[in-house]
Amino acid sequence: MTQRHEGETGHGGPPERDPAAVSRVASRADLNSITLMQLAFSASQESNQEPFDSWVLGAKWGFAHEDKDGAGLLEVFFTLSITFDDESEVDPLTAVYRARYTVDKPGELSKQDFDQFVHWNAAFNVWPYWRELVHTMTMRSDLRPVVAPLFKMPAGAEGG
Repeated sequence: MTQRHEGETGHGGPPERDPAAVSRVASRADLNSITLMQLAFSASQESNQEPFDSWVLGAKWGFAHEDKDGAGLLEVFFTLSITFDDESEVDPLTAVYRARYTVDKPGELSKQDFDQFVHWNAAFNVWPYWRELVHTMTMRSDLRPVVAPLFKMPAGAEGG
C-alpha cells in the first residue's frame, strides 16, 4: 500500500521549531542527493548592484512509500530567490533544488513531523549549496560577490 503525504512551507513564515518532531524524521532519514533543478538569473553588462533587498525561501515536498518495504522516498523541492535593490539592472536570482532522502518506516511519522524536518533540517542541508551558487553567480557575472548569510536556528533551539 502506498501512502502519500505532501506539504508546503514558506507562506506566513517558518513554523515554530519542534526539535522532537525534527528528530523523529532525522533519526530515520538518509540524504541521497541534492540537485539543482532550475536556475534563472540575468544581469546587464553595466550593472552595479547594491546589496540585496530580500530573500525568499519556499519549499514543496512530496512523499510516497511502500509499506511492505518499510522505507520510503522523501523529495523536497526548495525555491530560493534573492532580489537586488529596485534600481539595479539585475533580475532576481532564483534556483530550485531537489533534496532526496530515504526514510525508514515513514508510516509511523506524521505530516507535522515531515513539515518540521523539511523546514529545519532539509533547508539546512540545501542552504550551503544555495550560498555557494549566489556567491559564484554574482562573482562570475562581474557583479560585487554576494555572500548569503548562514542558516541559523532560532535562539534556544536544541536537538534535531
